[in-house]
This record gives sequence, C-alpha cells and structure tokens, in this order.
Amino acid sequence: MKPRIAIDAMGGDEGVRVMLGGAAEARHRHDRFTFLLVGDEKQIKQGLDNHPNLRAASRIWMTMVSADWLRSIMSLNCVPPVTLATSSHLGLKSSG
Repeated sequence: MKPRIAIDAMGGDEGVRVMLGGAAEARHRHDRFTFLLVGDEKQIKQGLDNHPNLRAASRIWMTMVSADWLRSIMSLNCVPPVTLATSSHLGLKSSG
C-alpha cells in the first residue's frame, strides 16, 4: 500500500503554485507517495499542468468547506475529514 498524503492545496501564502510545488518535490523524492489534493478543482488541475508526475499520483477532492474551518476543527482537537499538510509540514522548502 502506497502512503497517501492529504494536502490543502489552497493553503499557504502563495496558494496552489507553492503547495503543488512542495508536493511535486515530495513525489520526486519518494515515488511511492500518492496525494489527495483538497481544494478548488479548476485551480488544482491548472497547477498540475506543470507537474505531470504529480498528476499521475494524485486525486483531487473538491470541497466547499474552507480550509480555515478545517483548521478551526483541528484546534478543538476534533478529528477533521482530512489531515491537512503543507509543504512545511512535509519538511520541504519552496523552490519559487
């Protein structure tokens, strides 16, 4: 079973570009990783055009629930619907 990492693709100060860049770097370093990209499907698909290797290893989960709401739930020690990860949580630095 391949490890799957859920990523709030809309998060971060730079948004989709940086989040997908971090995930693509993780995929390059660890080819067994797969990703669940959470956020606006149109923006994520556009961003994946620059990362074909990441596109092949990803599923998109479009949500109408904001990432801020999910973070609020996490701060209450509740179990969120997905685990949010950012490139900094993965130990990666932005290349942009």
